Amino acid sequence: MGIPKTYERLKNRFPEIMTKLESLGQTLREEVGFNRREIELFKLIAAATGALEGGVHSHARRALAAGAAPEELEEALILLVNQIGFSRTAAAITWVWDVLAHEPEPVKITFKGQPLTLLGLRPEIGQKASDFTVVDGELKPFRLRDFRGKICVLSSVPSLDTEVCQLQTRRFNAEASNFPGVEILTISLDLPFAQKRFCEAYQVDGVRVLSDYQKHSFAHAFGLLIKEWRLLARSVWVIDKEGYIRYRELVHEITNEPDYEALKEALQKLL
Repeated sequence: MGIPKTYERLKNRFPEIMTKLESLGQTLREEVGFNRREIELFKLIAAATGALEGGVHSHARRALAAGAAPEELEEALILLVNQIGFSRTAAAITWVWDVLAHEPEPVKITFKGQPLTLLGLRPEIGQKASDFTVVDGELKPFRLRDFRGKICVLSSVPSLDTEVCQLQTRRFNAEASNFPGVEILTISLDLPFAQKRFCEAYQVDGVRVLSDYQKHSFAHAFGLLIKEWRLLARSVWVIDKEGYIRYRELVHEITNEPDYEALKEALQKLL
């Protein structure tokens, strides 16, 4: 999903105004208790209620990018039948279908060869990484922006209760001393208390092990939620000191570990 041409043109014409609007939008998202997917679904409903075709198109695209499944868009709108009537509801759903007809096929990953579906869009190398909020074993919140000024490695795993995820996290913990000044974050949807027990059991203290269980904030920001499991896909990202993505690996077969040597090469270029 690219940036709409109208928005791009306005940003070129009024850069300061559009930057401030983007900053306001980010602040609003951070100050409410909803995740990005939920916010975009709410806005989709509001646009449909106002019979705003452009708004429905925009927020349908944004909701998909934030990890909403196509059927969730339809289900959100069908709830409006009693409020705005069948005809207006049907019109809004057809506008959503317009968007779905032009969306690329969801990315597939596999588990022992069986396909799984990833929701949302994964940001590209060179893009600025979206902020997200996760918590540690004491439920203390951490945001990506808390690490601005440092190189960050983001390592996502489905569950620390599984062997490959444990191997991945322990490998990063062992390698952490080779990259002083680099923050390594392991993120999963495990409960913080389970993560804390894992860290104590395996003496994991060189990386931060963090949970995205509250809002799925990281999952939606990086397009890593597995539709069938509601767990994170296995991936590795490098974020530079200014917050830009410099490396990414989505592990397509979930039982495999990441390419550690390729990651080391990417880090060496930034150090």
